[in-house]
Amino acid sequence: MKKNRTVRIKNWFDFSNLNQYILHWNVTADNGMVLAKGMQEVDCLPHGMVNVMFGAVKLPVNTREAYLNLSWMRKTVFLLW
Repeated sequence: MKKNRTVRIKNWFDFSNLNQYILHWNVTADNGMVLAKGMQEVDCLPHGMVNVMFGAVKLPVNTREAYLNLSWMRKTVFLLW
């Protein structure tokens, strides 16, 4: 059965909205195979909380466990010369 997966995210920053970053995510099976991946912008005020939906992920029959990996990357890089 496939069902949407939702994770509650807390923004611990004091002054930055999470929309300044891109959320990269993937679901990896216990054998190392990436089952799903994506990226999205998350709008969450400082010290706020928001639910993030990752969509439905079908696990293969031989998968006993799957892991959700999250990483954040700043949208822009500032170079000072």
